[in-house]
Amino acid sequence: MGTGLGICMAPATAAIVAATPVEKHGVAAAVNDAAREVGAAVGIAIAGSVLAAGYTDRITPALPGLPGPARGPFSDSLAAALQAGEKSGPAREQLATIAKSAFMHGYGHAGVVLSGITVASALILAIGAPGRRDATLDGAENRGDNPLSGTTARPHSHTGHDMPDDHDEPTSGYQQVERMERFDDSP
Repeated sequence: MGTGLGICMAPATAAIVAATPVEKHGVAAAVNDAAREVGAAVGIAIAGSVLAAGYTDRITPALPGLPGPARGPFSDSLAAALQAGEKSGPAREQLATIAKSAFMHGYGHAGVVLSGITVASALILAIGAPGRRDATLDGAENRGDNPLSGTTARPHSHTGHDMPDDHDEPTSGYQQVERMERFDDSP
């Protein structure tokens, strides 16, 4: 999961910032960072809640069979259970196994829930993400031609990017669209 996030985070940030005008790059980067931090906090809260519920679900049936002083720590957390198990003498290995098994049960459930959320999010983005082009668009729109202004897009000799004929410097896609919109407004 960490590798996947690491691979996609930089290109996603670059795409978000590139889709905004230069003077708004700081705002775009800040909104991107805030969204990522809120998403991480919500993800951690969901994963922690599911893990805790799974641990409790698995440890509760084992509590009556545990020594009296160990019941409280075992119902709290894995760390408390392992610490209490260290003081239990010869039964410590068995108690540690019970606690670790309960923790892994909750951990597995948390992984399944987060995987489900990831798949659902990917499907929602694949279907409804803005900027997807319809396959039936004519060639002029796909090349960036502007039939209303009489300009056509041509590959720039140095960059290979589509540029209006009357512009020799490379521009971002946003700047090109903005320039073409100005042509639409001209008399």
